[in-house]
Amino acid sequence: NVIGGGDWAKDRLIPDVMISLSKSEKTKIRKPYAIRPWQHVLEPLSGYLLLGEKLLKGEKEFADAWNFGPTSEDILTVEEVLLNMKRFWDKIDYEVDTSLERFHESNILKLDCSKAYSLLKWKNVWDSKEAIQKTTRWYKAYYENSEIISPLDLEEYVADAKVKNALWVN
Repeated sequence: NVIGGGDWAKDRLIPDVMISLSKSEKTKIRKPYAIRPWQHVLEPLSGYLLLGEKLLKGEKEFADAWNFGPTSEDILTVEEVLLNMKRFWDKIDYEVDTSLERFHESNILKLDCSKAYSLLKWKNVWDSKEAIQKTTRWYKAYYENSEIISPLDLEEYVADAKVKNALWVN
């Protein structure tokens, strides 16, 4: 579950929340206790860029399938995501609609990213709560001020990656 500003795809949690908010409606939630590996869109991109660098250098042992995502400790339920979003924008409102449970969805989705952590030495820069905060801030700037703050997100991401000594920044 990749999140970030500018996503308006249908049937995705955060875009649905933001579209409902723009109409002053409550978002209808199907499965509040479903668990997902939430991450900002810049996280897997940094992993793919690091992987691409290795492949461009001819390091063929990296020509394989990879998962980039949060650690297993950094996963949240749908409701936890919504409650975190609400901390940054109090206009967000939702209700659980059990009639929507007819849609088949897994209750728990997890990624095994251990290969990326150990072999590529890749690591997340922002945890899921930071990703939610940045994403909510993006939509709030868009809807309240007609601003697109993607350059700010990228600038902050790179600065935070440097502080955390992410391999791809050095």
